[in-house]
Amino acid sequence: FLISLWTFHVSILFINEHYHGYSFTAMLGSWIGDYLDPIGGGLRSRVGANVRAHPPIMGEMMPWNVLFNMSTLRMIAYCVDYAEAIHFNKTGVTASTTAGLEQKHQQTCLECLERRAPCYKLRTDCPRSLNDDFGVLNYLSYMLYVPLYIAGPMISYNSFISHRYQSQRFFSLNKDCVQYGFKVVRYIFSLVLLLHYMHINAIKEHATVFFGQTIGGKGSVFMITLAFLWLKFSIFWKFFRLMALIDGVEAPEDMLRCFNDTVSVAAFWRDWHASFNVWIIRYMYIPLGGNKTRMISIFPIFMFIALWHDIEMSLFFWALIMCLAFIPEIIVTGYFSSQKRFGWLRAKSYYQRLKGIGSGIALFSLLAANCIGFGTGTEKTASAVSIDDKPDPNAPKTMDYVVALSLGFVHFYVAGMISWRRRGMSEDDEKKRKLAIGVQQPTRGPKPTTQADTPQPEPTA
Repeated sequence: FLISLWTFHVSILFINEHYHGYSFTAMLGSWIGDYLDPIGGGLRSRVGANVRAHPPIMGEMMPWNVLFNMSTLRMIAYCVDYAEAIHFNKTGVTASTTAGLEQKHQQTCLECLERRAPCYKLRTDCPRSLNDDFGVLNYLSYMLYVPLYIAGPMISYNSFISHRYQSQRFFSLNKDCVQYGFKVVRYIFSLVLLLHYMHINAIKEHATVFFGQTIGGKGSVFMITLAFLWLKFSIFWKFFRLMALIDGVEAPEDMLRCFNDTVSVAAFWRDWHASFNVWIIRYMYIPLGGNKTRMISIFPIFMFIALWHDIEMSLFFWALIMCLAFIPEIIVTGYFSSQKRFGWLRAKSYYQRLKGIGSGIALFSLLAANCIGFGTGTEKTASAVSIDDKPDPNAPKTMDYVVALSLGFVHFYVAGMISWRRRGMSEDDEKKRKLAIGVQQPTRGPKPTTQADTPQPEPTA
């Protein structure tokens, strides 16, 4: 079932790209496509408004096949949750499984106890009723839900349909949603201020300006590009989430931390597109084997993420770099995770510095991968690190690159040390909250046979 499901949806993505969104120009020719194809639709960059002989009748519209990528995730989520409901309906353990999960969360989940309401994980893991929660109207309401339709955040079908019975009560309209709205406005002003003084998009589009920068200037362009991407994605993900909260549906929070506030590749993706990361874990990582096969499963996962964003070579290079950065991280974290084997190392004063060095290396790989995939592209990124001999006497020398890379690593090392300290403070605070509210430690024993109880990995996307 899963093989057929994934093959079908991935094939649809390829066909949509091959036929350029089934534009009239691609299907019928330019003599009629110039009139019927909307600007920005169908051919997108291949046929711009400046090469049209006539203005299109339909005006300017967003390409439908771009929005279809989000719909693909929803269709996969619905099918998998539907198959899970069929399985539990046949075995007759839907009610007992739900009751067991609810009891477990009421004893061990800090979020459920503090909110006195089911958390997102509980809403997702509990199987839904096959007769009451699945049908054409429920499917269409999930696929076409307006606040989350364009860009998410991504929400599982089980979680979405559970809000029909119990809407979110944690965010109040008159206080929490207003504060959240001011947070979105603050991000908008920050982005406007950044683009007013840092013309990052103009620099990316004009190669001569980028190539004329010093090595330090090129590094600054990379960092500002990541800042721009972080602010841009934060604005529309948080805005759409705010609209859903007002409507009573709580989607997972995206952009949990600043892009500089990270300690590893896995932690970066857990905090960046967090809702998509949770979706990947449930619908890809666990079916592929979970922790047992993570060294292999990261390759199809990141290739799908690249394909899902767009079919471009720069994104496939991005996926390859992410996989190559993940493999040593998985090996190192797995080897040093043993408390008995390296307990003596954790007691040393230089252990935190070793973690800071590892975070600096991880941040370097993230900077390169994201600039290639979503920022300046492969050509400009390669030019920034090229040390070939050039006839231009003003061209950066090898020592210039060494100095720039050294300063960049120092920056990432300091950022990693600060991030580790912040995480330590967060863990201490969480422990105090658990003691105050009486959260019990999870006990080992018989578990409900659900996808939710498969060992949860460090997110890989």
